[in-house]
Amino acid sequence: MNLCSFYVDDTPIREVIRHPDMGGDFPAKPMAVYATIWDGSAWATDGGKYKVNYKYAPFASDFSELAVVGSRADPVLRVPRRDGAAHQDLLALMTADYAVVTPRKRAAMRAFRARQMTYTVCYDAVRYADGPFPECDNSDEERESFSAWGESKTVVMRPRARGRRRGRKAGRGRAGVSSS
Repeated sequence: MNLCSFYVDDTPIREVIRHPDMGGDFPAKPMAVYATIWDGSAWATDGGKYKVNYKYAPFASDFSELAVVGSRADPVLRVPRRDGAAHQDLLALMTADYAVVTPRKRAAMRAFRARQMTYTVCYDAVRYADGPFPECDNSDEERESFSAWGESKTVVMRPRARGRRRGRKAGRGRAGVSSS
């Protein structure tokens, strides 16, 4: 395969196409999904303006209806299988609806990125002065919306509501309703 596509709710959000400059760095070994939650408040929140409040810990993340689709790997050797079933899997993968990013899907991806993406290494000239990574799809239009350090000029991170407000007195607010 020469392509890795990432989708959220049937909308492509990232596409990594094999490029000769990648050399052996393109995913050639079995991949897995791994998620972490980390403190980026020193650099990711307007230069450290907003700090993580650990009072709300533990922080958790979950995926609902997560689907990971790709060529199957041999569970023992951890390399792509070479049998007839592997060929059928690859054929099904390459002909699936999500395997091709059509112009309509590409427009949806650009719109999603314009609304949601707050940082990208692709336009971070401060940390990565040697230029963009080969997998970056550098768009002049998209580049204009990011600062030299890769942060979005247009997408503003807003703090989310943290549940019940402090200082509410008992009896004020919404009453619970139960059905029997």
